[in-house]
Amino acid sequence: MVEQTARAQSIVSLSAALSVNVGLQRDGNRSPALARRRNQAVIPLWDGSTNIRGRPNTNYYYTKNNFLFPPETQKSLMVPQIEIFDQAAVKRHRCRAAMRIARLDEVLDTLAERVLVRLDDTNRQFRFALDFGGRGAVAKFLATRGIAVVSSDITAAMARRADGLSVVMDVEKLPFAEQKFDLIVAHLALHWTNDLPGALIQLRRALRPGGLFLASIPVAGTLGNLRAALLDAELELSGRAAPRIALFPDLLDCAGLLQRADFTLPVAELDIIEFEYGDPSALLADLRDAGETNAMINRSRTIPPRSMFPLALAKLSSSNERCKIVLRIAILTGWAP
Repeated sequence: MVEQTARAQSIVSLSAALSVNVGLQRDGNRSPALARRRNQAVIPLWDGSTNIRGRPNTNYYYTKNNFLFPPETQKSLMVPQIEIFDQAAVKRHRCRAAMRIARLDEVLDTLAERVLVRLDDTNRQFRFALDFGGRGAVAKFLATRGIAVVSSDITAAMARRADGLSVVMDVEKLPFAEQKFDLIVAHLALHWTNDLPGALIQLRRALRPGGLFLASIPVAGTLGNLRAALLDAELELSGRAAPRIALFPDLLDCAGLLQRADFTLPVAELDIIEFEYGDPSALLADLRDAGETNAMINRSRTIPPRSMFPLALAKLSSSNERCKIVLRIAILTGWAP
């Protein structure tokens, strides 16, 4: 009994370490031999009860993927998905941005071209591509290369910005069959994702063998001076500060995520882009019209002091009264095995 319990505890520890979502089944009457023939792990555990003859009741716990949770620790050991971003807010922001984003088309086209130029580095011919979150800039670039494109976004209004077939979807719950595309592009579209490792795995599975995944995502240092200015201004005015700009991953984290998702030849490059604004308030308008306003779950719901944003923007201006903003973009490439 001690050996069985130790074995169960070791499996629980392994499962928890791997953050595996496990389904547990229990049936004291079902044949363990039948479960084994179905490739299910079977471990008998005694819960301390006895039958009418005074013999211990043995219940069999089994699961299809060979990981087991004893009943008394099942709920406590399940690893919940951490929700950082409010997906309903992300959708609202992108719906609102779809009505105004046209004025940013030139900037969006330039940013998309800086990513998609990587397609010139391969002699592979792509015929069918998935564009997720490209805001209309990615699809037209791919179309000029003769690639059939399915454009997708979490909102219908933004997905329709691209000509051709458009699909509304959640990248954490990909609606496509496996090995559907030979190219997937996710340009500045994954940084509001709660389960980024899971999303990357699903995207890799949607690629045909030898297919290319190409993505861009903001990394640490992006909007750093704006974050610091907002923090200082709010602390100065109210003595407290709420999160207003999300933390971004490091470049090395992005490379590790590609490896974890089983992409081959993973590469993470850094592209640094600087913008200058004569009017710092135009920066906030551009972020709003691109659908990039605060969508963190723990964001403040209270109205900030009236002078907070003017004070923060004043801190951004340099000696020549121009505001400089730096975007640090990781450009990710990986191939489906």
